[in-house]
Amino acid sequence: MISTSHCSSQTPPAAMNLPEYFADIGSTSVRRPRGEATISASEAPPEFFVPERARAMLVDDEPINVRIARKYLIEAGFERISECTNPVQAYTDVLEWRPDVLILDIMMPQVSGLEILEQLRNTPATRHLPVIVLTAASDRATRLKALNLGATDFLSKPVDPLELVPRVRNAISLKHYHDHLYNYNRELEEAVNRKTAELELSHREVLHCLARAAEFRDDDTGRHIMRVGRYAAIIAHAMGMEPDYVRMIEQAAQLHDVGKIG
Repeated sequence: MISTSHCSSQTPPAAMNLPEYFADIGSTSVRRPRGEATISASEAPPEFFVPERARAMLVDDEPINVRIARKYLIEAGFERISECTNPVQAYTDVLEWRPDVLILDIMMPQVSGLEILEQLRNTPATRHLPVIVLTAASDRATRLKALNLGATDFLSKPVDPLELVPRVRNAISLKHYHDHLYNYNRELEEAVNRKTAELELSHREVLHCLARAAEFRDDDTGRHIMRVGRYAAIIAHAMGMEPDYVRMIEQAAQLHDVGKIG
């Protein structure tokens, strides 16, 4: 789908023991409940660069430059292209359309490409968006400034189609590999958090069983164990200790009289 407007956008388990737990965390794959997919650290992401699916955005105040670049991209198989010839609107259009790559002219009136690039890098949603900067071949100072602001690559004017397509392709592949790694790490972190929660539940169950065992021998001892744990937690909280440490104190205090079991 090709957008050709003046400034266009298109919306697009059961508890386990310690050895099992740490062996599971140290493995290269994350175990999931039955029915869920397994993520493997050694599994390579799929082939990402499919021109028909890639979203490219062109920002240049000169319509002729936009038309030329768009023509080259269409010939290379790109179908989802957005254009903006109003630099004031460019930042908003990028946020709305969420392209896979942005081809950005530097020398524009009102708002320069460097200002737009800086805005994008200061916005979490576009911090890792590949930005290919259009600039004069001899403009070394501008290139250095663009690099410091986070430019991904450069294209010299006038645009050479033999350079444009490979650079756009490489930039899109880089973004998709970054997204794949980010999503994998996020799912891995969630899996580790689930395992940690299961281990904490297992610890609580052990303490509960010990208290019940003491209560079986002596009802007063069982209630005493629970009270001591609770009092210790209240004191730790009053002393300003962190919540995780307070919970640990509460659990450990319940074992102070565990010798009565036997």
